[in-house]
Amino acid sequence: MFKTTFLALAILFILSGCYRVYKPIYIPTKCEIEMPTRPTLSSTEISENMKALLIYTETLEKDLQFCIKGTPSSVKK
Repeated sequence: MFKTTFLALAILFILSGCYRVYKPIYIPTKCEIEMPTRPTLSSTEISENMKALLIYTETLEKDLQFCIKGTPSSVKK
């Protein structure tokens, strides 16, 4: 009884290496989106510079989401 159980578990363990594992394959595609111009950050106010930089970052994120998912960008350029 013990030998048959051990043998069955050993065979099951050995055959588990033959299990197929499916992984997603990503194919790079060219995205036709213009690179937005980076803000100059010439203001003396830190809050104005930060606001301009955050708007630039959000625009980049929306454009990348468009390239990845194909959803239109909601941020005006």
